[in-house]
Amino acid sequence: LLIWLRLQGSVLDGIRTRNIRGHFVRGLAGTGGLYFSYLSLLYISLTDATAINYAAPLFTVLLAALFLREKVRHYRWVAVFTGFSGILVMFSGHLTLTRQATFSLSASAGILLALMAAFCTACALVQIRFLNGKEKPGAIAFWFAITTALTSLVTLPGGWEVPHGNQLALLVGCG
Repeated sequence: LLIWLRLQGSVLDGIRTRNIRGHFVRGLAGTGGLYFSYLSLLYISLTDATAINYAAPLFTVLLAALFLREKVRHYRWVAVFTGFSGILVMFSGHLTLTRQATFSLSASAGILLALMAAFCTACALVQIRFLNGKEKPGAIAFWFAITTALTSLVTLPGGWEVPHGNQLALLVGCG
């Protein structure tokens, strides 16, 4: 990111911001989306978590209408309603229909975490849209990276392992 910013001109001009609070909100929402998505995988399958994460655009429409005052036409509201209905159909696969309809506790936790991931992702997208006209793309990316790095320090007591050899090479390659 810093190399790209340097190629664009000045690194400091690229990361300068007038809205650190907005970047912090975006960073926390985006980080929450990542964390909740990974946590959901402890309880539900990757396919279910991915399918539920497709609710993010549905939440985005709702949030953009509420917070950005975007006009949403009736056909889009119908699509949002249909999309949320589809999510309920997906949940039905985790519902055991016996004399008493029950959800398994782990599936319920996974579904809730996946929905939280989708909601946080939508919040981040709406916040990016809000920041887009006011901030440079480099600043939006930089402050997200900083917020994610700082919030990741909270997980340090959970037992970090220092990557070595191939792990380190793969992480650097992904970066």
